[in-house]
Amino acid sequence: MDKILKTNISFGGFYHSQHSELIDHRIEMYENEGYINSWEDINYKETYEDYIIDYCNELSGYISDEYEIDIDFKNLSLYSPREYNFETDTIDCEVDEDKANKLNAYFLNDQDFIEYLNERTKSYDGYRSFYTFEQAKNNKDDILIMYVLEYICMGEFNKIVEVNDFELIVNPGVEYA
Repeated sequence: MDKILKTNISFGGFYHSQHSELIDHRIEMYENEGYINSWEDINYKETYEDYIIDYCNELSGYISDEYEIDIDFKNLSLYSPREYNFETDTIDCEVDEDKANKLNAYFLNDQDFIEYLNERTKSYDGYRSFYTFEQAKNNKDDILIMYVLEYICMGEFNKIVEVNDFELIVNPGVEYA
């Protein structure tokens, strides 16, 4: 039986992001085409949940194409902070430990990633990193996959990703226009 790791994906969240813009654009299109009456018809929580499924499917395909590692993201759930002044939405998920370790090993040989990891683990005035560079690099508490996924998502992937298969979920009792 494969060992599973719990991790999260920092994908940029839904607060004033490219992801919320895509959803807002689709809502506007549905309004203009008469499928819904207004944005108030949309169940954002369920729409976001459907969106992250599509996002993770796209991410899995990207990792397979770019790094030749078939990694699947299971048991997805959206973590949304109560307030967005210090953090944004992340995707909580599970991944196969062997696949995560292969992806980690790939990026430990990437100098750009090492520099990124070094910067992300630095403490500074007003911020104390939970992990030192060495702890993260040595995968203390299986944390390295979180940094690797963040590096992928916030780098090239978010620039090219096309999340198109998600559905706008309407609130119960809403009649289509």
